Amino acid sequence: MTQRIVVSLFDLTGSMIEPWAAAGFLCYCVDIQHHMGEHREGNIIRVGADVREWLPPYATIDVLFAFPPCTDVAVSGRRWFNSKLPSR
Repeated sequence: MTQRIVVSLFDLTGSMIEPWAAAGFLCYCVDIQHHMGEHREGNIIRVGADVREWLPPYATIDVLFAFPPCTDVAVSGRRWFNSKLPSR
C-alpha cells in the first residue's frame, strides 16, 4: 500500500499538516519562504518553491489545503488588486 499524501500550499508554519503527519500521511508543505528545494523531517516535506511552478508528486493527493495571501483573493485586499494586474 502506498503512503497517503497531503499537500498544503502557501504554508510557512506547517501547523495545518502536523496532525496529518502524526497520523501517518506524507505531507508536503509548500511555501516560497522555505529554503529552496525539498527538506524532509519525518513525514513532513518542506518545499521551498513558488506554488505556481512547483509540481506535486505523481500520485493521488488525498487532501489539499491552500492559504494564499489575502491581498490576492479577499475583499480585504481589494485596494492592491489593480497593482497586481499584468502590465499592458
